[in-house]
Amino acid sequence: MVNRQLILSPLFRLDVLRGLISDVTNAGKTTKPVNADSQVLAIIRKRVKSSEAAADEFHTAKREDLRARETAQIAMLKEYIRDDNSMCEAEITAAILDVIRKMKAEEKEVHRGSVMKALVGPEGCLADQSVDKTEVSRLVGGLI
Repeated sequence: MVNRQLILSPLFRLDVLRGLISDVTNAGKTTKPVNADSQVLAIIRKRVKSSEAAADEFHTAKREDLRARETAQIAMLKEYIRDDNSMCEAEITAAILDVIRKMKAEEKEVHRGSVMKALVGPEGCLADQSVDKTEVSRLVGGLI
C-alpha cells in the first residue's frame, strides 16, 4: 500500500530527487557518462529495482515503516518512467523482427547476443531510444 501523504511531501520528493541526482552524477564519473535521456531512465529503473528489493527485505524483517517509505519512493520514480516517450512493445517487436530479417538475409548467425548487439549496441537501431534492455532481451528470446 502506497502512502500518498508521504509521496506528496515536498521533503520526501526532494530526498528522492537528490538520490537520483547523486546517481546521475556518479554515473557521469565513469567511462560511460550520461549523455541521453535513455541513460537517465535506465538509472531510474535501476533505482526502482533496488527499492523493490529493499521493500521486500523490510517486509521480511517486519519493518513496515521502512517498507512504506520504499514503496512510496517506487511509486514516485515510476511516475517519471511513465511520463517518458519510451517505445511500446509492438514497436520494439517490429524492430527486433526487422533486425532478425536483416541478419538472416546477410546469412549472419542469429542468437540473443547478436540480436541484442544489433538492437541496443553502440550502432544499434535502439541505442538512443528509451527502452528497458531487460524487456528487449525478453522479447528477443521469445522471437528467436
